[in-house]
Order: sequence, then C-alpha cells, then structure tokens
Amino acid sequence: MGSNSTIKRRLSPHTLPGFLLTVWLLVSLSTSQAVAVTVPEADAEPQREGLVLPALGISETFGRWTDVIRLGYNPTGAIPAFANTQQFLTILSDAANIWERVSGVRFEILPAGNYPADHNNAQSSRDGIVNVFWASSAGSFAAQAGPRAGSYNEAEGYFPYTDGFVWLNSSCTSATCVSGMTSVLVHELGHLLGLGHSDTPDSIMFANPYTFLRNPRKDDIRAVQTLYGGPTTAFDAGKPLDEWLFVKPPLASTTKTQFLFKDNQNSRVNSDAMLVFSSQQQFDEALPPITASTPDDVWIRIFAPLGNFNNQIDIEIPAQVVVVDPSGYEYRRDNWQLSCRARNACFATFNFLQTSVAKFIPGRWQVYVVENAEQVASPELLLSLSFDVLTTPAFNNPPMANVDIVAGETPGTVRMRIIASDLERHRLSAVWHLPGQRLDRDGDRFLDNELTEVLGTSNVGNWQTINFGGSGAKRLFVQVNDNGPRYGGQFGGLSDAGGGFQTLLRIDLQLDNNVPGAVTLASSAVHQYRPSADWPYPFPGVTPAAAINSPFNTIGELTEANMTIQSCVRILNAGQPATVDGLSHIDLGFVITDMAQGIIQIVKSRGFNQSATPTAQGEQPVCSGEFEASTGMYKDVIQVGAQTFETLFQLIDEPNLRLMLRDAKVLGQ
Repeated sequence: MGSNSTIKRRLSPHTLPGFLLTVWLLVSLSTSQAVAVTVPEADAEPQREGLVLPALGISETFGRWTDVIRLGYNPTGAIPAFANTQQFLTILSDAANIWERVSGVRFEILPAGNYPADHNNAQSSRDGIVNVFWASSAGSFAAQAGPRAGSYNEAEGYFPYTDGFVWLNSSCTSATCVSGMTSVLVHELGHLLGLGHSDTPDSIMFANPYTFLRNPRKDDIRAVQTLYGGPTTAFDAGKPLDEWLFVKPPLASTTKTQFLFKDNQNSRVNSDAMLVFSSQQQFDEALPPITASTPDDVWIRIFAPLGNFNNQIDIEIPAQVVVVDPSGYEYRRDNWQLSCRARNACFATFNFLQTSVAKFIPGRWQVYVVENAEQVASPELLLSLSFDVLTTPAFNNPPMANVDIVAGETPGTVRMRIIASDLERHRLSAVWHLPGQRLDRDGDRFLDNELTEVLGTSNVGNWQTINFGGSGAKRLFVQVNDNGPRYGGQFGGLSDAGGGFQTLLRIDLQLDNNVPGAVTLASSAVHQYRPSADWPYPFPGVTPAAAINSPFNTIGELTEANMTIQSCVRILNAGQPATVDGLSHIDLGFVITDMAQGIIQIVKSRGFNQSATPTAQGEQPVCSGEFEASTGMYKDVIQVGAQTFETLFQLIDEPNLRLMLRDAKVLGQ
C-alpha cells in the first residue's frame, strides 16, 4: 500500500470496467486557466519560547510513582457528614480500587492517624506517606491533591514521586462534597498519580466545568496505563467495564406504584411523572433534548405526582434517584423520601443535573427512581425516565504519535525519532526523558532533565541517539504536546488544564548489545492511529473554511513546502458507488509534476481512515473527492494556502497514474 506497485495494482483498468479508477486534485493551474494561484513561503519554524505545553500531565516536570502508594487518612477536622472515620476509609479505599482496576498502580490504605500535612512541600514532612487530611479554605473547591518528587533518577530519566497530599476542604458542605465524595476522591487520586486536568470532556479529570463522573474513561485509562501499565485483569479500555455498569432492579408491581408518579387532582399537575427544567413554573411540558442552545446553569429535575384523592393510605417510601450516564455508568445516587398523606394529591421535584454539565456528555441519559437499598431488602424499580443530549463538545484533541527505532552505532545505544500528527494541525513538540546524567542540552547553563525538540511542519522529529548503558529490558518516556489553546480554569487557576504532558508515549524494548527487539509502544492518546512519515494523519485533508459552505467536513490539502496534495476519494462507476479491492473510499497522495500544465501524479494510496478516527469536531470524516471510473474524471475541493478551489482533473496517463487539471474555480468569494 504506499508503493507505486500497489497503486497500479489497485487502480488497474482490469479492476473495474471502463477507465481506471483514481484520484484527485491539484494546486496550481495551467496557464490556459483564468485563475492564478500564488504559493506562499513555508512558515518559519517556531521558537521554543513560543510554544505552549498543554497537558494531561499534572506538572511540566515529568514523574511517576515506582512503588506502592501509601495513603494515611487524618480525620481531624472532618465535616459532620464524615464523622464516621471507617465510613470515609471505605470511600477512600473504593476510590483507590477504581484506579487499581484499570492500571498497574497499587495503593495501601493505612489506619487512620495523626499524619503530618504534606501540602506545604516542606522537606521535614516527607515521610513517604500521602496524607489525606481536612483543612479549611475560603475557596469553593472540594479538594486539591498532588505528588511530590524525590531525587532525579538517572537510570529512569525522570523524578520519581515519593510523597504527596490530598487536601479535603472542610469549608465545603455542598452536595458535591458529601454525596459526590467518591467522584472527588477518584479525581484527586488521579492528580496524585500525575494526571492534570484533561481537555477531553468525557474524562474524570475534566474540570471545565467539573462533570463529577465517578469512573475513569478512555482518556484517563490510557494515560494511567501509559504511566503504570495495565491491570492484572486485562480489559478493552475503549469499552465500559461490565462491573461498573448500572443494573436495573426488577420492576415494582402495579399495586405498589398505583398512586406513584401518575396524574392526579393537584392544580399544578397535568401529566404523569416527567423530566422538566427547574425554570418551569407549570409542569405541563416534558424536557426537550439538550442542545447547544439550551440555557446553561438550569437544573434538570424530576417532576413526580404523588398520591390521589382516592388513595386511602399515607405514602412513605424511602427511595433513591439513580442517574446513569450515556456510557451506562452510575453517575449519581441520592436518597429521596417519597411522602404524601392519604386522600391528598401531591407532587415532588428532585434536581439532579445542570445543563452546563450535561452538554459536555452527549448521548442518552437514564434516570431511575428505585427503593432505597439501605432500607429495603430487595429494592424494586419504581420509575424509569430518559433524556437526550444532542451536542458535540469541542475540545483540543491530543496529538497522535509513533516512534521509529533502529540499531545504534555503539553497544547499549539505539536511535529513535518521533513521528506525530494533530487533528487540529497545531504545531507539535516532543520532550524526551532520557536516561543518564543531566546535561545542559539547550546551552542555557542549566542542567536539563529532558530534551525538547520542535517537530516543525513535517511533524517528523530528528533522530536521537539514546544511550541506555547496556543490554536488557529498557524503558523510555516521551511527551508529545501541541501549542493549541487549553482552558484556563474556573476557580482561581485551580481547575486549569495543567502544565505537563498532553500525549505520553512509553517505549519498552529488549536491547541486545545495540540491536532493539521486542519493542512495545504504549500511548495515552485515545485515538490509536500510529503516524508514519508517509501518512502522518489517520486520514488526509483538512476541515473546510466556514465561508465556502461545504457539504463535506474534510477536503483535500496542498502542502506548499513540498508541492504535494493529499486527499481521499469516493469511487463511482456510471454514477453509482463502486469499489476497488473492496474499498469504496481511498486515501491518495499526489505530487505536482508539471506546474505549468497542471499535471499531478499519484505516488501513494491506502484504504480511507482505517483507524476510524473522528475529525477534530468529533464527526466521522466525509470525503470531498470523487472519481468517476466510466469517464476517468476526478473532481475535488482542495485548500491551497488561504484559498479553496473546486477542481476537475482527467486521467491522461494510465500506466504512470498522471492526471491533468481541466477546470478550477475559487470558492467562498
């Protein structure tokens, strides 16, 4: 796939009747066309000082735990809801178990005691025990946490974590700090492990706003597994864990629910139970789907009629509201006492989610009212409701990266280079955490514990010689970051996106003298495409400018630096969808061979988007290219610098896969 022989085989005229199938675009136009295209100079390489280093990592100084993490809880100053120390230790243990279930990290929960606070970073308080403690703060945050690094480890190339803290705000008494404590602790233990705030909304480490998920998601899991490896029991990180999915209890009998959640004689009741907005004064209109235009900071609530003039007994039912997110995970569970006196028509409401949070977690949500499992031996399902969130959250996608590895020139060495790509086409940098002595690598007279390189427009890094000092099992960590914007935080900087790695690579290899073998690459990036020098992106093309009003979300792109074009094409035959070797869409790479005549040549091909990677906007890419096999005509929309062209090419040299530009016009003018 990538060689000319493969292209010729795929696009051979024997594959489909009529002309051969192929491809696309071009850039500059022949002198016979009335349109002139000016090719601008390639952008200058950015300077190191101009880069932003966004992060899922918590700190720009990379580190990780290399031993069991010991958690010591100090109950002094605990809020009344957690006066029971054992109850809190159970919640803390549950939160630690959640991270252990998805990674190779290990915690030890010590007995409660008067452990010294570590949050002031004083050397005297470094005892190897992470103190989980209560302290008052005027801030609105529920908790803070972070690791503390020890001495630089030359063999590993980073600062191992040896201590840390989890600070619980004793001034916070909201529901978030009480019923949401499991979510709070899982989030804070994520910080302790070395994770900052994720840019991905479907992440327990997201904080813009805090979404209060209770379980790590793909983004979190891939990051923590890159840091610490996988758990003993393997699982597919791209799918929800069965053991975390909510299981509905059996449905209650109609006798039990005869006077629950049904229209009654109350003047404000006009329907059975439904979901509504908290801003509604009259409960006669069910909740519409949540969209981008839905007002923020409005609560979604249950409106529940209770009782009836014909009901002869008091209603007193200990219940719970269980909210299940689109992944099937239990999002929250709250006690709700259902009460109404006999021969009365009542209603009750329960707020459970703000629209500003819901917008970041699209899909179908389920809301259940069940009997309280703490008070009922065999709880049953009393009510089932649902609502849809029809949004597409926009966020800065992490870069995707791969590594090339070849033998070194001397024993104990190998040569490596990074190949990366970014869906938003941001500029990328790589930060190598190299084993060995700290050196002044950038000439500023300070010893560096890493090597930073700007990847430039090609997104292919320089070859680095790595000296591991001998044979055997070796490990290396490399960060890949973009200079795209990150969110800045809601609470005085406490919820900003962090300052460390955005995408992290862990490279494990077995080194025999200077020959690498059995190489394993782990990446924190959720999109598991592995870039190559030939195909840096999971699919070619760029997002079209809004001004051209394109029906496609992906169009071809001309790269001025090397005068190449990359795009993808749909295959047609007599106007009907067709295939080549079973492929209906093909990625194609062209070079411009004759600028004056507008001639391009196919030099590489492959199946389109085989990694099923979405666009930066979270959509499946839709190609703008189209090749009609019956006529040999190829039309496409191609971006050339700041302009976008609608182009038409014709196959003129079948053996050499050359096409000539026949027509072009500028779009959006």
